[in-house]
Amino acid sequence: MKIKICGMTREEDIASALAAGIDFLGFNFIKESPRYVDFEWSIGMAKKYHLDKKFVSLFNSSEEKKIKKIEQIFPQSVLQYYGDLPFLTSLNRFYPVNATLLKQLKPNHSFNKLKDKYLVDNMDDKLGGTGKKFDWNLLQSLPLDSCMVAGGIDVEDLKVLRKKGLWGVDLNSKLEISPGIKCRDKLKQLAIEINE
Repeated sequence: MKIKICGMTREEDIASALAAGIDFLGFNFIKESPRYVDFEWSIGMAKKYHLDKKFVSLFNSSEEKKIKKIEQIFPQSVLQYYGDLPFLTSLNRFYPVNATLLKQLKPNHSFNKLKDKYLVDNMDDKLGGTGKKFDWNLLQSLPLDSCMVAGGIDVEDLKVLRKKGLWGVDLNSKLEISPGIKCRDKLKQLAIEINE
């Protein structure tokens, strides 16, 4: 099961997450978010730590120049876009899906199982998730090998989620002291869980 940590805002947390064996790191470019980070700083961190396909960029508005720049520098990275993307991209995608709308979900015609995954979460308008769990039984309508689950997930939840056969999980608020500031002890606990 792949593990993503979102809302990276500090270099020390990037280094700790990589040491723990994390598969993806999310950088939030949604200006209204408390976890918003500077674009050039994030690109610099991604280059310094050779994030390449571990780099996940979050957007909610048409920032075609920035997305195209990521596409050029990190062509194997992942785009997590809230809303309908108004242009084509070759980047891998995490498609944010609101857990309350799963019954109405019809796979997008551009969804490519080899490149793209559903990111199922409790949505908070265009800012991303609410940090609260949803009923994981709702996932039965989706192919779990194409799903990443988010929403109030803590390290202790990973054992249960692994048994469901999910492709991945997205951790954020339960690892934080405050928005964007990760807890060193929680990252150590996560490292132990990953390496067991």
